[in-house]
Amino acid sequence: MPNAYNIGLSLGTQTDFTDKQRQTAAYVTYMLNRLQAMFVYDGLPESIPKRDFTLMLLTNGWACIPRNDFPELNGKYYAFTGGLGGEPSPYYMPTKCVVANPALNFTRELTINEDCVIIPNDSAWAGLLPICQRYATLLMENDISIRMASINSRVLTFLAASDDMAARSAAQYLKDVEAGKAGVIAERAFLDGIKTFPHTAGANNIVQLVELQQYIKASFFNDIGLNANFNMKREALNSAESGLNEASLLPLVDDMLNTQREAFRNLRERFGLNITVRRASSWEDEQERADRETSERGDGENENE
Repeated sequence: MPNAYNIGLSLGTQTDFTDKQRQTAAYVTYMLNRLQAMFVYDGLPESIPKRDFTLMLLTNGWACIPRNDFPELNGKYYAFTGGLGGEPSPYYMPTKCVVANPALNFTRELTINEDCVIIPNDSAWAGLLPICQRYATLLMENDISIRMASINSRVLTFLAASDDMAARSAAQYLKDVEAGKAGVIAERAFLDGIKTFPHTAGANNIVQLVELQQYIKASFFNDIGLNANFNMKREALNSAESGLNEASLLPLVDDMLNTQREAFRNLRERFGLNITVRRASSWEDEQERADRETSERGDGENENE
């Protein structure tokens, strides 16, 4: 298993599609890489790198920022993860955050909104890791199906062996086919002991699997607020159809943005640390397009009055 930075991997290393855990983790990693571009944080202190802070929010669902007058923190602000607990609030929310950071030798039970402020990723404090894992698992399983369909397309018949020797010869023959080699029949006994049956798999199976792959990817992007329409009709879409899912793109991103902005306001009021957040990259483009379409619809309605 490679380390966190993939140092030492050979460019010629083949992908083991049967290693489901590794392939799913690879998909999740690249999804998190994309999500790093969702927001821009202005005012983050140097002691809270944007990359690490964003990963905390995405994978843990929240981050804890203590006040900076603890001796171990040397007057700096840091973001931590930890355990939530304490006597629940009237709305059953945690009131304590237990932090243990070996690098800073900082171990404390912090009272939320007194000793620290919690910055949630979203209103449910869930993060986006569950979404990434869900779609990564679906993509990984479909990758295996595409690989199997591709290999099976080389085999035009099924083989049935009448004895152990013929079965071993047939297994070696299929192994060579899977490896991309021309299968070689070494003995006459192989032909005498093998019966063949037509391969009845649909010719468009691979096409369907590729369409499923694109559908899963489009669903993931739509869930995280990016417009990636997938046309299942295999024909052109008009502008009305292509805009049907526009309304479903922004609510999650809006919830994340509003939740974090409220938390940063709380942080500024309590500790004086001024951090702001705004959309970035493609997510900002989606918002601008939605605002433009809303304005155009409003102008059209005014003209019809």
